[in-house]
Amino acid sequence: MNLIERNATNTWKYTERFPNIRRAGKLIPVGDRAKTCLQEISPKPQTPPVVRKFLNTTRPGAGAIRVFHGKANDPDIASTLVHGVRSQASISGGLLINPPPKTIYQQRLHQLREAGYSTNQKAPLGRSHDQSPGLPNWLDIGKATFGVKSPKSAAAGVIINPPKSAEQVETEAQEGHQSYIHSHNAYFVSEHVDRKYKWSRYGKDGRFGIPTPHHNDGRSVSKSLHWLCDTQKHNSAKFVSQRCDDFRERTQPQVGKVHDPIADTLKVPASHTFGILMRPDDFGAGDLLHSTPPAEYQRGTDRQRTLVSAVRQHLKKREALPVRPAALEALARPEDLEPAEVGSMLKTPKTLSRPRTVQDRFVTSSSLIRAVVGGLPTTNYRMYGTPTVRTDLAAPRIKRVSDSTNYGDQTTAFDLLYPTLHSLRGVHKEHFFCPRTKEEIAEIFRNVGVSISKETFEEAWKLASMRHPTGDVCVEIFRDVLKEIQANSI
Repeated sequence: MNLIERNATNTWKYTERFPNIRRAGKLIPVGDRAKTCLQEISPKPQTPPVVRKFLNTTRPGAGAIRVFHGKANDPDIASTLVHGVRSQASISGGLLINPPPKTIYQQRLHQLREAGYSTNQKAPLGRSHDQSPGLPNWLDIGKATFGVKSPKSAAAGVIINPPKSAEQVETEAQEGHQSYIHSHNAYFVSEHVDRKYKWSRYGKDGRFGIPTPHHNDGRSVSKSLHWLCDTQKHNSAKFVSQRCDDFRERTQPQVGKVHDPIADTLKVPASHTFGILMRPDDFGAGDLLHSTPPAEYQRGTDRQRTLVSAVRQHLKKREALPVRPAALEALARPEDLEPAEVGSMLKTPKTLSRPRTVQDRFVTSSSLIRAVVGGLPTTNYRMYGTPTVRTDLAAPRIKRVSDSTNYGDQTTAFDLLYPTLHSLRGVHKEHFFCPRTKEEIAEIFRNVGVSISKETFEEAWKLASMRHPTGDVCVEIFRDVLKEIQANSI
């Protein structure tokens, strides 16, 4: 009895005790291969709403608000609910920097209101201080002066630098010097102080004591700065113990060398590196993010890419060979050639004319960055990170100065480089999309010069209000509806 027959005889011993319970494992249909398991399903199946509400709690999408699965089917009241006190908008910076011009009547009325103040009478705006209201009427303001007239004395130049010679100035200084010594105790430079001593026994210019031996070249100071032990240490040998020298070399770090206390005990070369050399992976972070297949990994294929580049350069130059005239006649006809220059015998193929509908530059989809011909679109891919423009958040009515978040209502670089005609008049995008009443819409289009009948206006207002959940109508939506009505009537 072989193994197959033995297994066949033991099959009657197994009894199915729970026929209602599904067996564990995956039943693979006949004919399926590993390719069907690895192949990506396109389009991707949609997650049921029952499962999606749990995924929104644990793994919300990029920029999405986390919602508890118990509140998934509740009405969204939190997005429209506002807490706190509503702030009153102040005067905008444009009105402060460039206020609207006043009329002549407003300027005259302002002058009459300010005329009653004393500050306006004495110190009017743009003129000097006027003191005439406090003076008597008989006083001539242009000619009358107050105070005592000061007599003119010598100029400052004569006082600082008088017209005298050096000998005369020196003589005048010597005449009053004794008076200055007595009154101010002021002596000339290097002048001896007169202490009223009796100089009959000793000369006035004599000196007391023994002269100190010194040298004007500073040799004594040089000896005090250079000690004897420092000057003679280079002429004598210094004995150091070998044990101390080895210990110092092993324990004390040296400039420019790595401190290694056990370098003498290791029998390895200086360029030895410890540890296991880890082989880098064939893929990087960019390959993981973009799901690059293993056959397209760039790391480790430098030699192959170099060879491919060399082959491409060789293929570019493969046509630069001498070709027989018969082969040239087969490639180009005589009428397809034109002279390279006027009167020249050298001919070149004609430049093909291009219709205006063709683009200026021929671009293939495979030449773009990370382009894949026939690949799956990235629209269904899951996005990671926080978006730059937070359209998922409600923009505040009055934005803080420290708030740098872009809620989608800021001007782009294209609008700054190429401003529209209405932006030059002070009308921006938010003015077109803010909700307005029926009277405001009618007044705006009437001032622009658009003539609309009452029936057409009511029809356009009804269609425009149906495009918003709350029935709000803005200028842009109303203008689009008018265009559609005019196109249908034509």
